[in-house]
Amino acid sequence: MESTSLALKIEMKGISKAFSGTEVLKAIDFELKEGEFHALVGENGAGKSTLLKILCGAYSLDQGEIYLNGQNVLIDSPAKAQQLGISIVHQDINLVPYLSIAENLFLGQKFSKKMLGMMDWKNLHRKSKEICHMVGLNRKVTTEVRELTFFEKRLLTIGQALLNPNMQVMILDEPTASMDKYAKDQLFRVLTNLKENKISVIYVSHRLNEVFEITDRITVLRNGEKIKTVRTAETSTDQLVSMMIGQKLREQYPDRKPNIGTAILQIKRLSNSVLSNVSFTLHQGEIFGIFGTTGSGKTELIRSIYGVDSYEQGEIILEDRVIKSINPKKAIKKGIFLVPEDRREQGLILNMALKENLLLANFDKHTRSYLINHKIESKEAKGLIKRLKIKTAGIKQKVVYLSGGNQQKVVLGKGLYTDSKLYLFDEPTKGVDVGAKAEIYKLMDQLAAQGTGIILATSELNEAIGLCDRIGVLYHGELIAIVPNDQSNQTEEKILALALAGENIA
Repeated sequence: MESTSLALKIEMKGISKAFSGTEVLKAIDFELKEGEFHALVGENGAGKSTLLKILCGAYSLDQGEIYLNGQNVLIDSPAKAQQLGISIVHQDINLVPYLSIAENLFLGQKFSKKMLGMMDWKNLHRKSKEICHMVGLNRKVTTEVRELTFFEKRLLTIGQALLNPNMQVMILDEPTASMDKYAKDQLFRVLTNLKENKISVIYVSHRLNEVFEITDRITVLRNGEKIKTVRTAETSTDQLVSMMIGQKLREQYPDRKPNIGTAILQIKRLSNSVLSNVSFTLHQGEIFGIFGTTGSGKTELIRSIYGVDSYEQGEIILEDRVIKSINPKKAIKKGIFLVPEDRREQGLILNMALKENLLLANFDKHTRSYLINHKIESKEAKGLIKRLKIKTAGIKQKVVYLSGGNQQKVVLGKGLYTDSKLYLFDEPTKGVDVGAKAEIYKLMDQLAAQGTGIILATSELNEAIGLCDRIGVLYHGELIAIVPNDQSNQTEEKILALALAGENIA
């Protein structure tokens, strides 16, 4: 996509910001044109979120100026940003599940009949239908949000932003996280309409293939500084990654030399309301990929093995012993650990300190007679922080204040502390920058080299091919093929055809 308009919508000049004496933004210049899709990329901690929070009025700037349509503006609150027509669609979806689409759209807004003080449902539903049509949400507006798919919820959050009558600039923060290719393509068709209506978009994503697909220009931040702004059509993925982290894309994936051992896990005919007769074997030292689109059953399979979800038929055999019943507590005791897809909801206690989160899954390791040895506890936590390169103010810092990539490292550290023999990774690099991804891939390779068995459930085909020894393809809950990974184009095409259509290509 390429913007033909030269009119500047947003100019941020010399933006600087410091917290507690630490400078996190250093004289950043950023421009957004009318009707332009402009990507803002960089590692976690590069300064993207801080810059955007200044633009949205959540943070004040220390130095610099902001211009909207050529006029100097003071954005001192989120309400002021909204008034100026600047809206943000956050990565985390915050909707009320038991309220309808219409109620969620207009939540917090006055919508009553004149004089009577009663809700004007007829008018509310009419306006809701208009918004839903605009974003391609084909549901009755009386449908409760809990019945929507993730993709439909994302459309709803975009609809909420479009309710702003002054809309000029929309900020999209990781809008396709947890989406498969089909849902992403649908979303991009919706976003194209924004461009046609001359709405300018700042697009934040760690999925660089999407950045190249939908944006006109790209601005790269690193360590609080602007590295460069480039036209998307005039750069490459390798060049972009090098600007972000000083490392080429192909160096993300370790040069694996797998040493496959004996079978550690056998799944036989596993079935429930989502899964249908899933069978496969995982070996020591193997990274086994589970690839599929949204709704394929990837997460349900992982959760069933870990005992979060139940299964109605089938067997789970760990080291030649049938596990007759399983739950997360038993799984950890048996040497199985899950890194869940949703780290914030399922993997962390956000308001608890970093130290406690890291050691949470194996407190027995540093307790005697129900007494915690705080000295050993601190030493162990610091060791994990160093090993995983977690950026933090200290072991007492609350996890909620860490970046997404560092939060994911905390979940990984919690798993490492269990010394498990089998790790289940469910979308472990979702919302994580390229630098942190490379570190996670390296860790997985190290675990496999030690003889650990790993199952990686992912919707990123490049990730599956770059890391896994074999790739199982799930389609509507059925494991329809296990593909040996020779990292060829034919392998990529075959897996995609299986995942999207449930059949082999000719």
